[in-house]
Amino acid sequence: SSHLAARAPAPPRESPRALSWPLVSPATVAPTMGCIAAKPDYSFQMGHVEAKVAVLPREGRGVDGLPAWADVAKELQQIMREILAAGAHDVTCMRRAEAISDLILGNLERRITCELLRSDDAQATLDAILAVARDVDAVRATKAS
Repeated sequence: SSHLAARAPAPPRESPRALSWPLVSPATVAPTMGCIAAKPDYSFQMGHVEAKVAVLPREGRGVDGLPAWADVAKELQQIMREILAAGAHDVTCMRRAEAISDLILGNLERRITCELLRSDDAQATLDAILAVARDVDAVRATKAS
């Protein structure tokens, strides 16, 4: 027990939420001929997006909270582009992307109500919703999915 007291504390680990885009898991960094080569870990990136979705409100009215859902849709679109560029072999992440896109589309659909359609700013709100829907469509409408 006395030898445990002499050990220095481990250095603090950086939180995945503090990382910036593009996300690369430390587990995927491998030495190659004296250099460090990073292979993207799409599962790690997808987990980052899922963590964002987990804290977003499921219900929304008009454009309330829509920018956060738009950011998630754009990140998802970027991850899918990378997966496709790498040969579209990560089927698990593509399924996770589909599940997230279902959540986004559900949120968008619930925003379109009779009350919204009768409002004065209906067109601007619908345009904002449609812009997010187009980003989600770009995720879902790929040859690999």
